[in-house]
Amino acid sequence: RLRKYFADKDIQKIFSSAVYRCKQTSEVISDKKIEVAFDKRLLETFSAYQGYWGADFATPEGWDQFYAHRHELGGEGYADLQKRALEAVHDIIAAPEERVILCSHGDPLQFIFMGLSNKPLQDELGDTGEYGNPEYLHKGWIRPLVIENNQYRFEPVITQDMLMELYVNG
Repeated sequence: RLRKYFADKDIQKIFSSAVYRCKQTSEVISDKKIEVAFDKRLLETFSAYQGYWGADFATPEGWDQFYAHRHELGGEGYADLQKRALEAVHDIIAAPEERVILCSHGDPLQFIFMGLSNKPLQDELGDTGEYGNPEYLHKGWIRPLVIENNQYRFEPVITQDMLMELYVNG
């Protein structure tokens, strides 16, 4: 559905996290017709738990535990992640391509959205949004960003259900 959605959008390049699931998504969308560039700044949160996901973290209560280790074991805070992701976005915006896709993860995408929308970050150990923020992007959702006269405008989010409705007949 994502490939179909982007097929007629004249996408010139895809910038993606190098995490395998993002690579897969980018390659499916590109259909070997669009260049894919991997940028480490679009990776998930750098933490001692990088790459680890267990049932203990799959709840709102567990999510606080996932981030709570940072002060003991090291890793990025929300502001660190936002700064890194926004640096990538500003470099991408300065690139010659005009129509691009950013393929990343929930937290970096949320923090990019918050930064470009001038919204404050949540508390350091608070919920970033998946469990508490209706603006948080879920897997396969699209948040179009239009830049005109150095102004950022986000268009309405396109959900997987909306994509399903668009392509229900094929």
